[in-house]
Amino acid sequence: MPEESKNDITVVAPPPVKKSKLALNKKTDKPKQQKKLQTKTTAATPHVPDTVFPSAKGATNFSSRTVYAPFTPILPPSMNPTETIVRNGPHSLNIINLKSLEPVLPRGEKMALKVWDKEFRAGWLYDEVINAFFWKMQEDNPRLIFAPSTTMTAIMHWSSTRRLWSIESLDDKDFAFIPWNATGNHWVLFALDVAKKTLLFLDPLMNGNDQTLSRRTKDAAQRLSNIFMTKFSLHNPVLEQPTKALQKDGSSCGVCLSLWPAVSM
Repeated sequence: MPEESKNDITVVAPPPVKKSKLALNKKTDKPKQQKKLQTKTTAATPHVPDTVFPSAKGATNFSSRTVYAPFTPILPPSMNPTETIVRNGPHSLNIINLKSLEPVLPRGEKMALKVWDKEFRAGWLYDEVINAFFWKMQEDNPRLIFAPSTTMTAIMHWSSTRRLWSIESLDDKDFAFIPWNATGNHWVLFALDVAKKTLLFLDPLMNGNDQTLSRRTKDAAQRLSNIFMTKFSLHNPVLEQPTKALQKDGSSCGVCLSLWPAVSM
């Protein structure tokens, strides 16, 4: 058998490797697609405008980078939002009540809550939220007493208040608080300072320096004074109004009047 010559060997070149369609960035040697994804992620971040939150010492401006984080649980589709989940004394709260504490809610969640309560508005506190808050404050501080928000409605309709504070005495009290939703869409507060014998009227939107009290407010204060005289022999407390407005928006009146005792006493 003849010897095989090296020249007879045919060298077959390997098939050409197809280049990836994913081109590299010359500067970073990283795929351009990665840069595009980063650009999309950055562009999708919403700009949050400056938010102003009211406080007793004035408004506080938070950075535009501050993002509001809801503190109430997400509403699952299977949950009945009218079921009681929190109870403070005689006052029961459901998830709809608690959601009213949120100044900002996703549009879908607000629509879902409106199915159960057409009057629901984020940031507009329900009566039971106000009452439960003051009840807890009263429980934590025995030198305080409060009357439920329905008290002022009863007083203004000349209904009986015989059961109000029937076993209470002002001898060991510093303050008595009476929240009032006079118009159905705005919260105000009457606060009796026992030691000074003054009846404070707090309207979060009003400034005592440049606003005059309405005739209805003066009438309500007079009726309250009659109750204090009848039940506690406290004669004619002086009606006063704090000289600094607390509310800086159109929905935080309930929060402002609830926080006022904590920052003022």
